[in-house]
Amino acid sequence: MTDRLSSQDAALLRAEDVQTPLHVGTILRLAPSDIDPADVVEAVVTRTGRVRRFRQRVREVPGRLADPVWADDPAFDPSWHVRRSALPSPGRSAQLEEFVARIVSRRLDRTRPLWEVHVVEGLSDGGLAIVTICHQVLVDGLNARDVTEVLLDTPGGELDGAEEEEQAKRPRDVKAVELFAGALVDVVTRPTKLLDGVRSGVGSLRQTATDVADSSVEAAKFLLHASTDGTSGSPLQVGVGTARRYRIIHGDLELLREIRAASTAAGTPVTVHDVALTILTGGLRAWLMSRGLPVMTGTSIRAMVPVSMHPTTAGELNDLDDTPTGGHLKACFVNLPVGEPDAEMRLAHIAHTMSRELRSGHGVAADLLAGLPGFAPPTLHSLGSRLSGALSRRTHSLIVTNVPGPQERRHVLGVPVTGTWPVLPLGPGHALSVGITSYAGFLEVGLLADRRGLPDLDLLVDAVPEALAELQSTFGLPVRPTTAATDALLNGRKAARRKS
Repeated sequence: MTDRLSSQDAALLRAEDVQTPLHVGTILRLAPSDIDPADVVEAVVTRTGRVRRFRQRVREVPGRLADPVWADDPAFDPSWHVRRSALPSPGRSAQLEEFVARIVSRRLDRTRPLWEVHVVEGLSDGGLAIVTICHQVLVDGLNARDVTEVLLDTPGGELDGAEEEEQAKRPRDVKAVELFAGALVDVVTRPTKLLDGVRSGVGSLRQTATDVADSSVEAAKFLLHASTDGTSGSPLQVGVGTARRYRIIHGDLELLREIRAASTAAGTPVTVHDVALTILTGGLRAWLMSRGLPVMTGTSIRAMVPVSMHPTTAGELNDLDDTPTGGHLKACFVNLPVGEPDAEMRLAHIAHTMSRELRSGHGVAADLLAGLPGFAPPTLHSLGSRLSGALSRRTHSLIVTNVPGPQERRHVLGVPVTGTWPVLPLGPGHALSVGITSYAGFLEVGLLADRRGLPDLDLLVDAVPEALAELQSTFGLPVRPTTAATDALLNGRKAARRKS
């Protein structure tokens, strides 16, 4: 009974409700092949079953005398967690996005281990998709990583990073009296843990009182669309419901590198990450204007951007290899200048802010195990989301995680992964989250939104390619046609909208 959740993880579990499920998802899209989906399901069952954490569930201590513990689930059934699903015809990205939006809208079953894997058939190209869901408390970067990481092949085709742990005889269920006794021992031997729990409870009560007081002025805040702090009155800070929308963007990473090179040559050194944020800012600007909201010079949207400070050979997206790092995540706060009409000035502003944040001590750092093996992006996205959840929602209107991924293709049972997109949860009062991953020469972006709060998410998604073209034109770069994959994605999405 020593494997107890931290006070922060316990608070996360208790704060979760039906409006804000706190799990992180990942989509892996596999190339068309003759592989049997049943073989993929069997491999997922085998690989996840070898990791003990994926066979454990959270048990509350009677009376909440102490924080919950991780305990082996005697009724663990991997086939319940790994499911086969199929998209309706025609199986384009629009149908995959709707499938993802529906399964991430609901909370995971607390009586079972907190993860799911869906093997999805029926894609228009004949390939498969694997959608994983992991609760934030399951992924701490130390004892466990995201389930996605154990599904991918190593170069030798072996289990990637999972514990080669044979399942012994079925574990017995832990009785409530044992949980209670273990909590008493902890209270006696580690009284500071009890004090931490009390402090956490007092903090929760204070937060509740503050939220009640704030509700009386919420409507007035939303009228201040041009607030200089980028949070008050933001249309992205609204009450969220239980339904979600999800959209993916598939872009060419080389186009962002060309913009970086052109800007640097013009005298403004920037990173590819700065370019990605600027394109998102341009999309948000067009989206706000499409809503008829006043977008003035000083209008901004305050984003919290958790950045991986761990040096990596796949760091083209962050370009942080020359920055002194200690192996951690850093929360950078950036006022995205949606009110700036000039794309080059937007890029310069974001580059300056990011540089200042990364080289100052003002960010919020979270310890992270250096040298994460395997396919680290899903774990880092989850850790970034945890970092956002630990902060007050008043500090930012939007979370944008940016995680550089491998630039060589990964495989599942020898089948290449052609694309991967993150699915970040929504926090209380946050109607949009954005996850960015670079993978195999592409920039993969996943946007999750509240279905009621952002009914016009498609307008934002359609504005992003236009913001890219604007930035290319600003630096005199040719606006090249989009890739066939991007064309198919956009056309399929627009066709689905027309049909609806």
